[in-house]
Parts: sequence; C-alpha cells; structure tokens
Amino acid sequence: MIILADIRLYIFPIILITALLEVFGLILTLLFPNLRIWPPPPGKRSWQIWFLVGGWGIMGLGVVVVGILDWGTFWLMHWSRFIPGGLLASSGLFFSEWGSRTLNPKRSSGWEEPRTLVTEGPYHYTRNPQDVGLILLFAGIILITNSIMALITGILVILWFLLAPFCEEPWLRERFGKEYEEYCRNVPRFVGRASFKRRTSSAGRPRRQKGIPKRSQNKWSKYGDTRRS
Repeated sequence: MIILADIRLYIFPIILITALLEVFGLILTLLFPNLRIWPPPPGKRSWQIWFLVGGWGIMGLGVVVVGILDWGTFWLMHWSRFIPGGLLASSGLFFSEWGSRTLNPKRSSGWEEPRTLVTEGPYHYTRNPQDVGLILLFAGIILITNSIMALITGILVILWFLLAPFCEEPWLRERFGKEYEEYCRNVPRFVGRASFKRRTSSAGRPRRQKGIPKRSQNKWSKYGDTRRS
C-alpha cells in the first residue's frame, strides 16, 4: 500500500498539470480564435494535434489509473454508488462509441480535413455525441472509484469536453454557413428536450433504401465524412 501511495503521488501531478494545460488551451482558443488550438489545423504534423492527442491519452488513462491507486479516499463509501456509476460509465461508453462509428474520429478530431456535414445516428439528437458520451463515462468513473484524485482530474476532463464544442462552433459556422446555423437551431449542443422530441419524431421515419447515398437522407449534421478510412 505504501508503494501504491508513492506511485499515485508521482502520477497525480502529471495528470493534473496535463489537464490544466489542455483546458487552458481551449480557453485560449475562445479568447483568441486566431490561435485555434481546438479544433486543430488538419495534418499529422501540426503541433496542436500532437498536443491534444498526447494530452487526451494522459488525461483519459490517467484518471482511471489514479482512481484505482487512490480508490475509496472520498466519502461515497456505500456500495450503491456502483449502480449509478456503472450506468453512467456503460451508457457513456456506448454513446461515445456510437458517435465514433458514425463520424470518423480522424475527422472529428481534426486529424483529417472535414469534407462535408454528417448526420445520422446520434448526431440526429445531439451535435456532440462523442463529448456527451465521454462526459458520462468519466462521471461514472469518478463515482465508481470514489477517489479524491480522480474527482479533481475527472472534473477537469469533463470541463474540457464541455468547452470543446464552444471552440468548434465559430469554425463550423465559418466553414458551413447557413447549413450549420440551421442545424444548430434544430439539434441541441449537448442533450435537451429537443433531443427527445427528435427521438419521438424519428421513430416513424422510413428506413434508408439500399442504393440511396447516406448523405442524401438528412441535412442536419456535424462536420466530417461518413466514410471510414
């Protein structure tokens, strides 16, 4: 236990500093759009992509690792926390994966140049399903691990996913114009009453017939191309 305590004391500052830098990068983008740290310019050589991808890896894996090493240091000791925590984590993982399969992560992350607006699946109900899913996932991890360190770093990770769409939207408006404006009016940024209304209204939609391109089915979408590379 002493060894684990020593390890977490070394890991926690690294994760914390990384998360703070990543959040600070989004704040800079909001205050100074010309910097545009997020979304990063397309291309594998841009420093923004490596800064963000590296930061995501440290933050995402780090919250899980530090949560395990620091297990049970918060006040939610009752076993019942596993029920809401498990539901949040599993639903978040499912929703994030659904979003990733619908929109190629290489384009949603800026690794490749987006070609067109995309709509189908979760993007019919929220403009940022991957962000919503990851917010739920990390909220579940915080509850399950019951760790003070996971709580602190996890909140910063969740804050990142809450801020990221605000950085994307000016660029999306500039790139896609009125089409994106209309999409914003019809689909919520995260999840709202409109999401459930669209779920109800889409229940009776006819299924796509074979041979009809997906892009012609629906005009509401996020950026990117539906084809996976």
